[in-house]
Amino acid sequence: MEVSSDPLNLSQLSHDDQVETLKFKFEVENPDSKFSIGYFSDLSQETKTSRLMFYCGNSGIDHFVHRGLWPMTERRKIESVTITSQDGIHAVMSYAVAPLYSKALRQKLNASSKDKIIFLKYLAVDKLYQRQEMGMMLLHMLIDLGREMAEEDNSYKYITLEASTQEACDFYESHGFEKIDRKANGDSQYVFSL
Repeated sequence: MEVSSDPLNLSQLSHDDQVETLKFKFEVENPDSKFSIGYFSDLSQETKTSRLMFYCGNSGIDHFVHRGLWPMTERRKIESVTITSQDGIHAVMSYAVAPLYSKALRQKLNASSKDKIIFLKYLAVDKLYQRQEMGMMLLHMLIDLGREMAEEDNSYKYITLEASTQEACDFYESHGFEKIDRKANGDSQYVFSL
């Protein structure tokens, strides 16, 4: 049997297989770290406190992780998924599930007022752990979650988000998100159809 030495093309795998492949890659590259993915609300107090050491380089997201993540998650305003090790929180993804309120967005998507969206509010990786595909892993988890929700309730139609940098725009576009608008503040608005 011949084994290919070509790099693995993740786009050929299912989302679940991509997540497992990325987890394996992380564990191989970081053999001393016990790696886990879970909801922020399920973390120990000590691990939750490690959010104060999180630094992704975006002051708005850093401020949210330090000050807003815990209270907003506790009040169930958002759901937050984290990638952690014994060293603390390495990546955070926060999202909210809501009806599609925006009339302008409904018109752009030709959607009904009864349609629901998953709004990705924050996706960030600590500077020390960037370029290890953690953001990709969390994004694929959100896409899987969205598809599961859409299977159970067909009113879930889209995942939406806003991106403020070209690097973020390129990242989301490479994962199937379609740019639908540029907001007055300069952020690009993206959608992923479930």
